[in-house]
Amino acid sequence: MQKRPPATKSHRAKPDRPRTERPRQEREEPSPQKKIPSRDRQEKDFDLRTQAREESRIYGINACLAFFEHRLELLVKVYLTERTAPKFGMVMKYCAAQRLVYRFVSDNELEKITGSGHHEGVCFVIKKSPLLAASKWLRLHGREPEQIVLALENVGNPHNLGAIMRSCAHFGVPAIAVNDAAAMLSGAAVRTAEGGAEYVQVIEYTRLDTMLSEFRKAGFQIAVTSSHGGVDVYRAELPAKLLILLGEESSGLSKRALAAGDLRLLIPGTGQVESLNVSAACSILLAEYWRQRVD
Repeated sequence: MQKRPPATKSHRAKPDRPRTERPRQEREEPSPQKKIPSRDRQEKDFDLRTQAREESRIYGINACLAFFEHRLELLVKVYLTERTAPKFGMVMKYCAAQRLVYRFVSDNELEKITGSGHHEGVCFVIKKSPLLAASKWLRLHGREPEQIVLALENVGNPHNLGAIMRSCAHFGVPAIAVNDAAAMLSGAAVRTAEGGAEYVQVIEYTRLDTMLSEFRKAGFQIAVTSSHGGVDVYRAELPAKLLILLGEESSGLSKRALAAGDLRLLIPGTGQVESLNVSAACSILLAEYWRQRVD
């Protein structure tokens, strides 16, 4: 019997199946986590907000010494260079007794703290004093029979403002009315005043005409100045109760402010320049009022 040959496996070609590629899984980047400020950073930010709202910085040796003499209860913090420290021994003793911070810093650090290279080696962080409205000031202080007050319209240069405060302190002017108290009380203005800021109260007004009307009702006459005409200040008989209104550095008083004056004054000169700097004009006018009262 013949043997049948072994059956061979037939390999049937399998139809090509479409290859389905596995979708590649994208690697998910972790979502950026919101950075939580450190406690020190949070405290620092809070301190900055508090300072902008409730505190200010003054600098300059005479300005800070005068502040310490008159308003030490408003002192918050002191920055000093080692060079300046000997002049502030009493201040450091006070800070130690009251548990207030005082720090020794370099000139460069102090320049960053004050925003000025004219810090003179000292900076005080102080509490802001409440501002006075014209009506309140007049109620508290406006009843003297002889009194002079200064008002400024749009004067913003801190060095002029400081020089004006210094002149006001020298000639006994008790208050200055301004439409921007922040500029008047800035560190640069207070330093330039060389201590004079402690003797002059700042009145802040919103509407010039309203403020002038309040002073007029309280018995003050309003004097305005112009380089284009008016009564020679040295020949004028200045009223006993007087508010002198001065305008911005570049263009002087507005037309409306000029029209509000009861008396227009002129400072005589050669005419070689159109006008004086506002702080120089202020000094001349205050000096003449002082001379007439003393004589």
